[in-house]
Amino acid sequence: MLHRQVRLVGTAGAVNWDRFHVMGTTQQLSFLHADACSFAAAMAKTEVNSVERLRAGQALFEEAAQAFGGRVLDKVGDSILLAFPRADAAYLAAETIARKTSEAQASDLHPIPFLYRMGITSGRAQTRGDTLYGHCINVAARISSLVAKGNIGIGAMAWPFVQKFAAQRPQRHRRLFAKPEEPFVDFVEIDADGNSVEKAAARDHN
Repeated sequence: MLHRQVRLVGTAGAVNWDRFHVMGTTQQLSFLHADACSFAAAMAKTEVNSVERLRAGQALFEEAAQAFGGRVLDKVGDSILLAFPRADAAYLAAETIARKTSEAQASDLHPIPFLYRMGITSGRAQTRGDTLYGHCINVAARISSLVAKGNIGIGAMAWPFVQKFAAQRPQRHRRLFAKPEEPFVDFVEIDADGNSVEKAAARDHN
């Protein structure tokens, strides 16, 4: 079972998923955006195996979404976007995925899913047609592009609801430009392998 017995106390209550795609619907949600690491390089070597590995990883996201009350909103290329009613649910799903993908790297599992960079934010998003819009979604994508392989970045709005669940993991507060023309991205990076946060600190210092 993926589900962990915890009391979730995050940013919003239950999501009315039946109304989620109604035109103009606005809801307070937490978003998990993830990119598969080294997917493009793997595709250049063998497309069939790479797609199988990608699908294996996507299955983990789908399982985690179901276990923690979320929903997969979009899958484009090697990226995936999930929504959750609370930030702590999004984090626990991400933590589960990070653990399972890391364990798979040392196993005989086939196909072995890719490691992922993941970003989590909370905020309001609005449905227009089949598309969901919200600055918080863009921020989640920016964060996922800034963390180290296998790590999880939690945006400033979501962090207070996630902090106690991540207390035992190495972490570093980071405030970086994603792009020169955009504002700072303020987030906490949670380490997955025990040393990548320290590497990030060295990069920031240099």
